[in-house]
Amino acid sequence: MLEDACLLGDASLLANLFDVDAILLARGTSQVRGRPAIAKVIIDQLRDGGSYVGAPRLVMQSGQLALIISDAATSVARRSLDGWRYVISRLDLSSQASIRPDRLAPPKSKSRSPAEPASSEPASAERHRLTGQL
Repeated sequence: MLEDACLLGDASLLANLFDVDAILLARGTSQVRGRPAIAKVIIDQLRDGGSYVGAPRLVMQSGQLALIISDAATSVARRSLDGWRYVISRLDLSSQASIRPDRLAPPKSKSRSPAEPASSEPASAERHRLTGQL
C-alpha cells in the first residue's frame, strides 16, 4: 500500500497508512510526527524525484507489531481493528536508494550435487510476510 500511495502521490492515502502519533525519519529531514507532517515530507520528496519500491527483505511479526526491513526503509507497524498502520518509519525516498536493479533480479540458483539432500525448509522461510495489508 505504501508503494501504491507513493506512485499515486496521494497525500490522503499516505496519511492514512500511518498511526495518528507515528514518527518518520526521511533522508535529509529531521524527525516528523503525525499524519499530515509525514504525508507532506513524503510528497515533497516524491516531487523532488524520489521514489519508493516496496520490496521487503525481512518481515517479523510478534502479536500486533511487525518489523519491516527493506533496502529503502525500516519500519514498525501495528495492527489495529481497521488494518496495519506504520508507527515508526525510516524511509529513503532518494531516486538512488529505492530502486536497485541488483535487488530486483531473481536470485541465482545454487547447483547442488545429487548426493546433497534438498532443503527441508521452504524457500520462503527466510522472508516472512504479513497477512493483511501494509
